[in-house]
Amino acid sequence: MVILDTEQTRQVAAFLQQYRKLTKTQHTELLDHLCCDIEHTMGEGQSFEEAFTRCRERWNESEVEKIHSSTQKRFTMVKLIGILLIGMSTLTFFSPINGTTAKELSHKTTEASTTVPTTVYQAPPSFCPLTADFELTSEYGNRIHPIYKKEVLHRGVDWKAPLGSPVLAAGSGIILEAGAKDKYGNCIIILHDEIYQTLYAHLDNIDVKVGEQIVAGQQIGTVGNSGLSMGTHLHYEVIKNGVPVNPADYLP
Repeated sequence: MVILDTEQTRQVAAFLQQYRKLTKTQHTELLDHLCCDIEHTMGEGQSFEEAFTRCRERWNESEVEKIHSSTQKRFTMVKLIGILLIGMSTLTFFSPINGTTAKELSHKTTEASTTVPTTVYQAPPSFCPLTADFELTSEYGNRIHPIYKKEVLHRGVDWKAPLGSPVLAAGSGIILEAGAKDKYGNCIIILHDEIYQTLYAHLDNIDVKVGEQIVAGQQIGTVGNSGLSMGTHLHYEVIKNGVPVNPADYLP
């Protein structure tokens, strides 16, 4: 694996200084992304100078403006609704009809909770989100951060794919988020159950809406170049119990 040295990283950082609209966080994230892209290109046999030139050609003011104007949308209430919807589908509820008193209802509910499981876990999301075998450009795992010189986690995997390529849901579930999400650009998060979520980033189009129930293999969007992205690709994450895990362990 090719890792940029200190001087090479300094040159990339100096190139980014011209884009003063970037926040400190955006600058740090973008520097890491550009270095990763250059390292991947050098791994294909090109020199640093060739890879850096290609990087500068692909990056321009309009792309910076897209990042600067993008806002992160949080759907905390939607997350709660999604969890409640899943919970409701696996719980037995009683209605106070036919003369049932509140006291009797409470007794029945307590009794049922000891015999009826509160959660039915689905199989982990394992449907491939792309319809073709596109190039894997960045794997899940730790890499050396170009600024802090310490290992940081790349939370998912990246596939290089043509603009507009279909992106499919890796499993059935409820759309938790669907919209602009800062460095992720156009992003979708699917809540599959109380354990698993999946994330699809840098999309061009989003074909679903928050709260929509979808099935595994359903098209949810298309590959794009939004957010902190150096080229059309899909960034895909599997999140287990709130922690990102290696998507390769769940792919067919």
